[in-house]
Amino acid sequence: MWKHRLRGINEKEFKAICDYCGPVRIRWRKDRKRWVCSKAESDWNKNRPKNRKRTRRKAPIGTCAICSIVSKLHRDHDHKTGIHRGLICIFCNLGLGLFKDSPSLLNKAALYLNKNSPANQ
Repeated sequence: MWKHRLRGINEKEFKAICDYCGPVRIRWRKDRKRWVCSKAESDWNKNRPKNRKRTRRKAPIGTCAICSIVSKLHRDHDHKTGIHRGLICIFCNLGLGLFKDSPSLLNKAALYLNKNSPANQ
């Protein structure tokens, strides 16, 4: 029987009363399609087999495909297709994201910079 049974769930504040833990924060588990006690989640993570423990991969260090600086690299991917495009630095990755991965917006930004740069004035 599951000992972390929730009652009095407040979805807006992510709080509930767990029969085992008392007042707790909760989170929605998509894979289980239900709310779960955050303490139960941490218990589950502590007790899972060592070979299944989630580990975060270290970012590779190399040359950015856009700006050519040497730094930690991030996998760039197309958000529509999920296809991996290359390895780029965090600044270029953020820049592409802020421009919504839109070549037309990036072209407009380049034209703006060229038009308003001190060398052109």
